Amino acid sequence: MKEKVGRFVSIFWKFKYVITTAAFLVWMGFFDRQNYFYRAKLDREMETLVQDTLFYHNEISENTRRLNELNGDRAALEKLGREKYLMKKDDEDVFVIVNEGVNK
Repeated sequence: MKEKVGRFVSIFWKFKYVITTAAFLVWMGFFDRQNYFYRAKLDREMETLVQDTLFYHNEISENTRRLNELNGDRAALEKLGREKYLMKKDDEDVFVIVNEGVNK
């Protein structure tokens, strides 16, 4: 029995850095609070948030441009009201035409 323990100790002593490094990598990869899988999940969430941020910045700039256009042009404001909100003047009639697709 002593020979087996002595043999194990000698093997461990010979490869102590390899075993220690492997144990550290296993611990950090699976058991630590900041393990590899958690970090990968956070990276995916971060990428999604960055893309959302870019999308909303583009939307804000587009809406700001359209707002400035509407503030400066009364005809564009009237066109938007007529097309989007179906507004009309008192002496007008508005006909809404709906195209219903024919399913064959």
